[in-house]
Amino acid sequence: MKLPTPSRRVRLVLSILFLLFSLVFYWWAVGSPMPTPGLAHRAALLSHGLTPGPVEAQGEIHFQEITRSPDSSEGSRWLVSRQEDGWAVTVHPRAGLFWSQSYSKVHLLTPSEDTPLMTAHLQYATDYLWEEGISENPFDDGDWYWEWVTLAVCTLPDVARIELYQGWYNSIDANGLSPRDWLLEHGSVSDCTRLSPDSPFWLCQQVWNPGDGATATLARAYDAQGNLLCEWCSYDG
Repeated sequence: MKLPTPSRRVRLVLSILFLLFSLVFYWWAVGSPMPTPGLAHRAALLSHGLTPGPVEAQGEIHFQEITRSPDSSEGSRWLVSRQEDGWAVTVHPRAGLFWSQSYSKVHLLTPSEDTPLMTAHLQYATDYLWEEGISENPFDDGDWYWEWVTLAVCTLPDVARIELYQGWYNSIDANGLSPRDWLLEHGSVSDCTRLSPDSPFWLCQQVWNPGDGATATLARAYDAQGNLLCEWCSYDG
C-alpha cells in the first residue's frame, strides 16, 4: 500500500519546525546566551538563586598590555547590581551576537563596618612574552605574563586612593612571609581608578609579575592626606 505524499504546505511547516528546533537546541547547547549584557546578568543571578537588583555600575574589558591572548575575554562586559547589604558582580564574554551567561561566576561583595574594602577579579588575559638575554637556553627566553582587571569597592566616605598589590603567592617559596607581607615586598602594585567622584567602585588593571602559586590580593585605602584607612587581603590557596 502506497502511503500518501505530504502536501507542499505540510512539508514547509515541518521544515520550519525542524529549523526552529535546531536553533533552540543550538542556543541551549552553547549556554543559553542572551541578547544583551543586562539580560545575561539577570539570568546569571537567577541561576544562583539571587534576586536581580538595579544595575549600579558596568563596563567593557579591554586589555592594554597583553593583546594577543588566545582566550575570548576581550570585549567582555561586567555588571554590578545591588543585593540587599552588598553587590553582585558578573562578567559576560561575547557569544557571537549574544552574551554568554552559562557558568557565570557571581562575585558577592558585602562590605561591612569591620570590612569596608573588598575586591573581585573580573577577567584576565595571558600570553608568553619573549625577552632576549634572560636565559642561556634559546627556547626559554621569556615567561608567562597575566594581565588582570580587578574591581574594588570601598564604603568609607573619606577614601581618596586605593592601592592594589597582586601576585602569585607560594608558601613554600615565601620564606615564611604571610600573603600580605609577601605582596608588599614582591607583588605587582598599581593605583585604582574611581568610576565616578561619588562611586564606591574602583577599577584596577595591571600585569602581574611571573610566578607560581595561588592568586593573592592586598587592597589598601588611603585618605586625601595619605593616611592608611584600612586594608583587605585575600588568598585563594
